[in-house]
Amino acid sequence: MNTPYGNYTPPRLPDACAPRERLSNLFDREARKRVIFLCAPAGCGKTVASLLWLARAERETVWLSLDRYDNTLSVFFRLLCAGLMSLQADNAAMAAVFQSPTFSATPAEHTVALLCELPPDDRPRALVFDDFHTVANPEIRKTLPFVIKRLPPGFVTLFLSRGAYEAEAAPFADAAPAFIGPEALAFTTGDIQSCFSLRGRTLTAAEAEAVRAATDGWAIGVSALALSDETGWTENSEQALRRYLETRVWDIWDESLRDFMRKTSLVEEMSPALCAALTGRADAGATLMSLFETNAFVRRLSPEVYRYHPLFRAFLREKAREAGLPEAGAHRLAADYFAAAGDSLTALRHAVLSGDGETLRQAVRGFVRYAAPSLEEYVSLADVLAQEVLSETVCEAYPDLYASRAWLCYLSGDARGMGRFIDKLRPHLPDIAAEQPELVGTLVLLVEYLDSRVSLPEQADRFAPVLPHIKPQDRLLLGTLTLELPFLHRGARDCSALTDPALMARWRDTLDALLPGREGRIIAACVSLGLLVEQDRLAEARTQAEELDGLCWEEVCPELAFSVCLHRGALEQADGNAPRAAAWAARGERLTAESKASALRRNFMAYQTNERLADGSQAAARAWLSAYFVTGEERLPLYQVYQHFTTARAHLVLGQADEAETHIARLERLAADFNRPLDTAEAGVLRTALTWARGHRGEALDALEGVLAVTQPYGFVRVITDEGGAILPALTRLAAEVRRGVRGGALRMDYVNGLLLATRLRAEHRKGVALHVAEAAARLSLRQRLMLSLLAQGKTNAEIVALTGLSIHTVKSHTAAAYRKLGVNSAAEAVLKAQKQGLL
Repeated sequence: MNTPYGNYTPPRLPDACAPRERLSNLFDREARKRVIFLCAPAGCGKTVASLLWLARAERETVWLSLDRYDNTLSVFFRLLCAGLMSLQADNAAMAAVFQSPTFSATPAEHTVALLCELPPDDRPRALVFDDFHTVANPEIRKTLPFVIKRLPPGFVTLFLSRGAYEAEAAPFADAAPAFIGPEALAFTTGDIQSCFSLRGRTLTAAEAEAVRAATDGWAIGVSALALSDETGWTENSEQALRRYLETRVWDIWDESLRDFMRKTSLVEEMSPALCAALTGRADAGATLMSLFETNAFVRRLSPEVYRYHPLFRAFLREKAREAGLPEAGAHRLAADYFAAAGDSLTALRHAVLSGDGETLRQAVRGFVRYAAPSLEEYVSLADVLAQEVLSETVCEAYPDLYASRAWLCYLSGDARGMGRFIDKLRPHLPDIAAEQPELVGTLVLLVEYLDSRVSLPEQADRFAPVLPHIKPQDRLLLGTLTLELPFLHRGARDCSALTDPALMARWRDTLDALLPGREGRIIAACVSLGLLVEQDRLAEARTQAEELDGLCWEEVCPELAFSVCLHRGALEQADGNAPRAAAWAARGERLTAESKASALRRNFMAYQTNERLADGSQAAARAWLSAYFVTGEERLPLYQVYQHFTTARAHLVLGQADEAETHIARLERLAADFNRPLDTAEAGVLRTALTWARGHRGEALDALEGVLAVTQPYGFVRVITDEGGAILPALTRLAAEVRRGVRGGALRMDYVNGLLLATRLRAEHRKGVALHVAEAAARLSLRQRLMLSLLAQGKTNAEIVALTGLSIHTVKSHTAAAYRKLGVNSAAEAVLKAQKQGLL
């Protein structure tokens, strides 16, 4: 069915195809579960088996052919929505959702909204995800079950994949999906006889069994033998397929067709126009159509898109290598073709595979300039660039590529990689500035401002000589400075150093030069406001807020206006004015609804969730962790840092101590790598709350002492006190030990006492995130347990010596060790805690 949104009908069945009643009956039974996974290697017949059943069942079908470039959330769900719209081409309500300017910001939510406009009838339909194994994005995999279960009841969803069933179906565990594997897909002797019969050949049962033994029932191997004239089968499936392709396909083609096949096999998908560009043939479209109609290994995905069977493509690529055809050259031609067609994203993919520096440079610039990528799409690009080999030689020849690599490393949380590429880029800056002056602003911002290895005072010195060369309209600037994070003093850079008034004044001057309009003053006011609130200097923060209110911030970009709302809300929250804080939050929520930036909506959800988590709301924690974008990446993207703090808190609130520990450790690494004192402090506070709740008192006090060593020079207060009841017990103990001189030699008593007073006040309203963390049982030796059991009976040390025959020194040593492990200071505390932990 052709629609304005594309063609999503299933591929055409081969002309001669064995019916395979047994397999179709299996599909009928499993379809009752509404979700079926077909997981088997290439060539096992997943596609044909599905097509046979869909044809017999007369199901209207949406067929989505996926590849690794569909791994971006917005790209994947746009493809899914376009496919669903092919069923309702005239549905204006669905079209309105699909064409919404905010679709890319919240693609999963828009997809659910689009499904709500699909009539809820029982007509038999199917949704097929072909090559699902190519989709590895954890956000997509986590979200898809929520979307699929909202399909009308007549739908069955098929996932065709080469991946392992357990991994592919894990997110669908609650739905108990069906599984059809290679054993079920394998041809029986009866299937083999039918397949050969369609080719005009009759097999005895013994001969069919010989074919099955030679091919293991592998669909493509059976088909190859059926198409050949061979008898006495002893080859395995791969050998049979190779022999068939050589003798019955390749050898009978003329050299012109061979040349066409070799050149077009070097790309994943083909269109007539692309094939014409790759081969120079004017009849490329007719040739493709002829191949599709006469060859079982060419699939037509839509009127303009064709794809070779992966095993056939591998065979053709081997032939291309034998002929000396460079794959890189084909990708360069494809990149040029798609760039000319205005498809900058596809052009970029081929440019990366080409390995050609000039092609890649032009494609990267086209992607940034014309695709207007979101932060998620930038990070997706980082994955592409990281997976493909970009040689040092290419980057040295085109050094501005180092800037793209550095920026992408920065976004994805790879501080080491970012620093390496910045160091490579820096010597080339004068030459790049002379050749491409329009890049000066972006490159200086990247090299001088975002490089966290260099302090803000040093950067202020470095900016001075280059400011006249920076264009204020540099489009990367605002996005870079906000990073779509809610609080600008913890945005692209941690601005803690700007608590120094002199440095703040210099930074404001620099910002005025970079952004001479209203935006620069708004950013500076937000940063100043954020730092004053962190210091709990609320009267001065109120004055700064009044200055901010006079800057007409409502008229600037949504990212910046969103930050203003949350900064103002944070001030009201700190000042105890909950209604006004809620009013500012509501304004921020309206901005997220109007913005195309998905990070804003997620950060706003984190902002709201954090308020509920502070009081120990387990419902809020479960809701947050169930969100599709909350995943367990090993490396945390920097632009998601605010969300990941929320994830750590959610695990704490649910008592998931190990998960919280893992996430806190990742946040600590990210904060250290990018030199972010406030993030370091916040992660340390959460570690303190966790370890104290688990009973590791000494470790908790060490963590909290480290936090105060970071925050004291800046006078920060709220990053500690806002945790309320979660941090109060540890802070109380630390204050006592600092007072006695046991800890914190560098800590000022007035600072610690001020924190303690403020935290007590906060704890009256915030129970804290560690309410449900179970205290870990101490690991006591047998002797230590014996000491505690005797103490529980009221025995004195002298009586224990008499009972056990141990020396008084040994008794005291084991008792002291037990106290230390339990984090207590007396026998009564030790016995009570040991009983609570089940040690006695």
